[in-house]
Amino acid sequence: MNIAEIYFGFHRPATLREIWSGAATWTQGLGHVEAWGYTIDETWFFFDPNRHRARLEITHLHDEVEHLLQEKFTRCAEIIRYAGEAKDFRVPLHGPMNCVTQCAALIGLRAFTPNGFRKKLLAIDAEVIHGFRTRRERRRPQGKTA
Repeated sequence: MNIAEIYFGFHRPATLREIWSGAATWTQGLGHVEAWGYTIDETWFFFDPNRHRARLEITHLHDEVEHLLQEKFTRCAEIIRYAGEAKDFRVPLHGPMNCVTQCAALIGLRAFTPNGFRKKLLAIDAEVIHGFRTRRERRRPQGKTA
């Protein structure tokens, strides 16, 4: 599958109150990452490596894609677009295989936490297309880099 463009959706981390009350699990304290994109032949894929079960949907139906994209933009606190080529990845499996390690492996990166993966994506010129910016990025004047 030759990926033309891939998007990574970052979910908001659960608060301590949500974890203590049982509304969220301790693994959600760091957040969650899922991926979707399309191939060069315009087939869309949606990959959600959830804690309980990974879900992969592949479709080319316009209405279904539109519905799934609306769902992603509603659920994700931040979405980052990566249009570069995937790097070679010699040993794709390493422990623990959480949502971040699986999504990062799609483009040949290694990452363990959502924040670390986000930083790696931005370092390779990925683009934030939806969601928040960090406090540091908000304070920085437009057009200037750190």
